[in-house]
Amino acid sequence: MNGRTVPVQIRLPIESVNTIDQYIREGRYSSRADFVRQKTIQAIERHSLVHNIDEICAEILDENGKANGVLQRQVRAILKEMLTEKLQK
Repeated sequence: MNGRTVPVQIRLPIESVNTIDQYIREGRYSSRADFVRQKTIQAIERHSLVHNIDEICAEILDENGKANGVLQRQVRAILKEMLTEKLQK
């Protein structure tokens, strides 16, 4: 992010707002805006990561869409571990 921000208004179901408010009371987030900002950024990063995984998988496949079975399993395990680590941050 380049430091510039733009205010955005959203409407959420009351159940979602209640859940966010509970997270704030628990100290997980400082405000509703903090929650929405962090979750939005995480979703964008996750989407980018999944897109990158798709590109990597496309590069290791041959013209018939097949890769060596051992290679497939190794790559999937590595990518799964990377995704898990990224989502835990």
